[in-house]
Formats: sequence, structure tokens, C-alpha cells
Amino acid sequence: MSDIKNEDSVSEWYFCGLFDSRASVNLEINACDANSIGYRVIPHISIPTYSSIHAGLISSYLHSNDIGYILNDNDNIIISDRSAINSLSNHLRGKIIAKAEQLTFLSDSLFALFDNGRAHSPRGIISMLEGFEAINPRWAGYKNRKYTAQFISSKMEEMFDINTANIEPLSAPDDDYPTSPSDQYFIGFIDNSSRFTISIKKSPEYKIGYSAHPSFKLTGRWVGPRLNAYIEEFLNELPVKYSMSDDFQHLDISITNLDSLETLIEKVGPDLFIQYPQAEFLFEQGIPAFRDGYHHTKQGLYELVSVFENIPTTRISSRRKYTSDYFEELWGNKLNLM
Repeated sequence: MSDIKNEDSVSEWYFCGLFDSRASVNLEINACDANSIGYRVIPHISIPTYSSIHAGLISSYLHSNDIGYILNDNDNIIISDRSAINSLSNHLRGKIIAKAEQLTFLSDSLFALFDNGRAHSPRGIISMLEGFEAINPRWAGYKNRKYTAQFISSKMEEMFDINTANIEPLSAPDDDYPTSPSDQYFIGFIDNSSRFTISIKKSPEYKIGYSAHPSFKLTGRWVGPRLNAYIEEFLNELPVKYSMSDDFQHLDISITNLDSLETLIEKVGPDLFIQYPQAEFLFEQGIPAFRDGYHHTKQGLYELVSVFENIPTTRISSRRKYTSDYFEELWGNKLNLM
């Protein structure tokens, strides 16, 4: 594999995959005595950053396109300025999939409601919330969200003595979806929704009592059937063997076949940013070692796990049981410790 790329080289298609993977499009509703209806609506986009690399990728793209943002105390990048949201929408239009309808709802429908003065009218705020809940089930399903469309409707009926039953939900215009997304889109989505790892479990049928295999696991949340179909098509064209389960809320893909894992890394590995070190290790050292059966020896399994864990950007779950420390304690006197 080639050297890891600089964060400044992130392409727009890669960012689109990242955006569909990580971004949340939201409406923040607050009580507001200064407003005649007692509430105000603030649209914003939130993109969590869980590493400095991730933050660098997002900020690099936004800076290069003069899109304003702030980094809040929770290390989330927040885009709330109207001109910034409009600019982002224009850049991503026709390239994003999972969040396309939500983003155009803000830029094309919601802001028009603000312009004609209806956003903070009783019927306007209800129409807005009902429309947004219909296209953003993740936002609609937040358990602790107080100001739902139903809550605001009951308040408007109480305050203004109006019938809210026949209010038409605000809708987004028809979206332009990509007919053939660039490979960089899928690389951006994969880089921000998946992990390359080594899976281990107890297996009494093996001499050392454990089995292991390298794997690729992709987890998408609230991506929708359209994107699920695009991803399935991308994998089928490589081609690779994979298992997949999906519904509107969840997408889970797993690849464990060594040839398929190698094919996937050959395709996406050189253009990864976040997962590059793990993919490089598996491609250059891990997969050849597993093919040779090195993981069937105590020393081999210990070394593979130890080297993988010590890749600086590897995220090890606190719940992971079979770590290098575990095997050191189990087999310590039989290992050449690293």
C-alpha cells in the first residue's frame, strides 16, 4: 500500500461519504419569551469528532470551501449559520444519499419558511416539526426530546385556540441523488463507519484453545434502504464475500474471508485516512500470517494481537476480553514477550 495521505487532500466525494456516515441534521427548539409563540427553532448540523485525524479531515474540507463552523465543548463540529448551511448544501447536492433529504429540507424549505415569516407562527412551527420528524426518524425518536411536534401542537392549541389537525407538514423538494457515486464516496463512508480488526474466540477444537481471524466490520445507523443498496452494489462489483443485515435503522456488514478482505483493502486501503494503519497491517502482515497458520500457535496469536493493539490509532474496546495482556497472563512462561 502507498503512504498515508495528508488530511488536506480529502476529496469532496470522500467528505460526502463521511457526512452521510457521521453528520446529524437537527432542529433545536427552545422556549423563548421574546417570541410571540413562546418558542424558537434553530437549525444546525453536528458532526462528532472522535480523533484528531477525524477533526482535521472535516475542518480541512470546510476551510477549503469557506464554510463556517465552531467546535463545541464536546468536540462536535457545529454548522448553524444560515449561509454556511446553504453553502454546504450546494456543495453536497447530488452527491450525498442518507442525509440528502434532511439537508435540502433546511436549505430549501425551512429557510423559505423563515423568509416569509411563518417559521415562528403557530401553524408554521407545527408544519416544520411534523415535516422534519417525517424525514428524520433518528431525530424524531430521541427519547429525551421534550419539544416534539405533538407537544408543540398541544401548546399552540392551548395558547391560540386553533385546530392543528389539518396542518400540512412542511416537505422537502425532490432530491438529486447520485446515479453512480464515486469510489471515494464509499471510501469516505467506510473509513468513518467501519473498522478492520482481529476477532478472537475460545475454540476447544484448536490445540491452543482459541481461534482468530482478521475481519472488516461496517456499522451504519439510520442510513436508509437507498444507501444500503448502493453499498451492496459496490461490494458486489469488487467482488467480495460478505454477510449483511439491514433495515431502516441499522446496516451491519462483515467480511472475514481472507481473499475478500485482501480485495477490499486493495480497493479502498490506499485512500483511507482513519483506518489506514489497521488496513495496512492486515494487508502486509496480518493476512499473510493467517494464511500461513501462524495464529494457530501461542506465540503467533500473541504477536499478531500485540502488534495490532499497538498501532497508535487502534481503538480497543474496554469490553474486549482477549487482549495481549490476557494472553501474557495465560501463557506468559511460554511466550517471548514483546
